[in-house]
Amino acid sequence: MKAALASDQYEIVAGFETGEELLEQADFLQADLILLDIRLGAGIDGLDTARAITALGLDTKVMMLTLHDDADYVRAALEAGATGYVLKGAGLTELREAVRQVLSGTTAIPAALLSSILMRRGSKPTDSQMVEHRSRANRNRVRNPHALRYH
Repeated sequence: MKAALASDQYEIVAGFETGEELLEQADFLQADLILLDIRLGAGIDGLDTARAITALGLDTKVMMLTLHDDADYVRAALEAGATGYVLKGAGLTELREAVRQVLSGTTAIPAALLSSILMRRGSKPTDSQMVEHRSRANRNRVRNPHALRYH
């Protein structure tokens, strides 16, 4: 992913092992965009990290880059303050376009997931549904948050 996003336009200014490490440095980074997975391994998850970043009031956008293709997770990410949601299986063009959209101030969500959200509007996942979905997720992927700066 680093190689895919590193270009003349973007500089990856940091990568972190946990959400807590990111939050300790978030103000100092002055990043334009933070990429988070929903699952970050040990410590707080990506949704709580997104909420905390949003609560800090920084001029930093949050985008989720994750395996979770469930509308409930997208809705939870948006409620946590994320303005973009991209699946890890997305192509490079789709990822770059989502980054561009989020940095320009619009929300980026894959059309299929957006449609799913609109169809299920009003229904919230139960705690057991969220736990069940998490347990099915591939936990062996790299889940480190990254911060980008736009040139």
